Amino acid sequence: MKPTAKAREHLSKSDEFLRSLRGEDASPMVVLTGAGVSMAAGLPSGPELVESALACLSERLSLRKGIASAVSRVLPLEVLFQVIADHAGEEAATAVTRVLDASTPTVTHVWIAEQQRSGRCRSIYTFNFDTLHEQSLGDPFETQLVGRSIVLESLSKEWRLTKLHGSATHRGVVSIGEYVQGFSDSIRHRMMDDWSKRVLLVLGYGGWDVDLRVTLDEAVAKRCLPRAVVWVDRSFPRTGGRTELLTDFEAHGVVCHRVESEISTWLGFGAAADAKAHTAFEYDWRELAPLDELSVGAILAEACLLSDRLDWTAEIATELAGEEASRIEALLQDQKGERASAAAAYRRIVEGGWHGETTRALAAARAFTLSAGQVDLFDQVLPDQLQADMARHFDAFVWSRRSDLGGLARDKAARRVRELPRPFATASGVTSLDAVRLYIGFLTESARLLHEARDFDDALEMDRRALRFASALGDPALVASTSGGVGVCYMGLAEDAVSGAAESHLAEAERWLRGAVEGGRERVGDYVWGLHMCNLGSVLSERGDPRNGVQYLLAGLPVLTAAYPNWAVSCQAYLAMAFGDLFDLECEPKHLRDGLRAVQVGWALANRLKDFDDVHLLKEAEAKLRDRGEQ
Repeated sequence: MKPTAKAREHLSKSDEFLRSLRGEDASPMVVLTGAGVSMAAGLPSGPELVESALACLSERLSLRKGIASAVSRVLPLEVLFQVIADHAGEEAATAVTRVLDASTPTVTHVWIAEQQRSGRCRSIYTFNFDTLHEQSLGDPFETQLVGRSIVLESLSKEWRLTKLHGSATHRGVVSIGEYVQGFSDSIRHRMMDDWSKRVLLVLGYGGWDVDLRVTLDEAVAKRCLPRAVVWVDRSFPRTGGRTELLTDFEAHGVVCHRVESEISTWLGFGAAADAKAHTAFEYDWRELAPLDELSVGAILAEACLLSDRLDWTAEIATELAGEEASRIEALLQDQKGERASAAAAYRRIVEGGWHGETTRALAAARAFTLSAGQVDLFDQVLPDQLQADMARHFDAFVWSRRSDLGGLARDKAARRVRELPRPFATASGVTSLDAVRLYIGFLTESARLLHEARDFDDALEMDRRALRFASALGDPALVASTSGGVGVCYMGLAEDAVSGAAESHLAEAERWLRGAVEGGRERVGDYVWGLHMCNLGSVLSERGDPRNGVQYLLAGLPVLTAAYPNWAVSCQAYLAMAFGDLFDLECEPKHLRDGLRAVQVGWALANRLKDFDDVHLLKEAEAKLRDRGEQ
């Protein structure tokens, strides 16, 4: 489609704007595209693709139609790939992307191709699996598989197209471990080199991708940043996705332009240029037809579990049998936060002998992480079945648990964590969803060890890594749990900071802990939720809101004390300090008495458990309360 005379005038203005940003040297810009440009061609979005595939599978088991719609709003496309690959093999999962090898290029694709041929853009990066960019170019090219990305380069070397997540015509399935580690080193470094001191034009990309976050973090550290970013989209939400990425770019001196517009309109082709009905797209799920009912049920149960629809998970699980039934049972109890039941279910997997060696090893390791004191389960986990970093994290975890039982000093356990490869960015062996869940547990425990050793920066790196995995899964419960870990790290950073920085760290702690509490609001019986409630209460009190601080602590402590009393010792101290802050605010003597009572409960717990790691907090709280009483 060619622009009208009026549109050409508009297009000329867009070109002039981009040329002015490119600078006197007129260096080529870099273009990044996402689902928006493909949806304009009538192709489905990620959620639409997930919904269609799940609807096809749901019909096989005669399940309610609402499952596919509800789950697709939460489950990322990459995770659906992983679920299908885990249960039915990579070939069946790759079939999900093959449906995208359809449709014809839009005016946006044609415009981008013209920029490449003219030399105004030599590199384009896309998150899309479809073949619309290469169709619009039409030139002969060479194809190379680099990590999990597909690189297409013209024979003349005049342009290069990098399909970051793969292609509908090539391998389209990656493990979640690969996904969270980001692009391969060569792709990541090439992307940074391409956009360094140049204009980055972003079209039709929501900004949620974990991969780009990893690349941006490294680009900031190496100062390989664009000169300017022009982001064209229909809207810019107040938080999340593209808004956060642009804010991060701006924080490091990058000039950012937010263009709220339909892409084809901004380019001068008119709003209706790319208008196509999504209903015209026809899905073809013939590759999923051979799956047996057990595989279909396992895929749907896991999809519901990851979407936090535990009622549907339980319903589907009743249709399963044998190994899958026992595995889903363990996962369901784990997700509910019922530690004892989950540990027992995992242990039955280990002892039943039904599952393969790797599955039993992962189950034994997870049972160990859930069961304080069951050190014997370590003997069920063979390091060569966990591989490299997974085994080293597990070793540190074992040292941690043995120190909980009084066997080894916790600083020795923390030392094992510090011996892990830096940065904590590798995840070898994380090739299935079971491994992902286990790895998140390892990371959070390693972060706890470093936190207790007052190594807050490295602990924060670990917890952010765990949060990245949880976010990639899209699992609301895991996101809430790991968000709380990040908040706790900021609490630690605030302890060691000077006044101004301390307030900033406490503000960050409150932000992350509020997210954790909100995300876990339906898990009132979960000890992790109780811990986050207590930590948030402590932060609120320190930030001048002791009334709400006390309420959060009182709500979270019973759950925490029942499930994980070791952690309740420190939280009783936090409660005592919050009552002291409330006394300062209201001058009511009863608050001092309530605070001293909280100290007594904390001491009773510590003496019963023979755990005196946090009694220094109780001593500090008691001293402050008595000082207030004497004034």
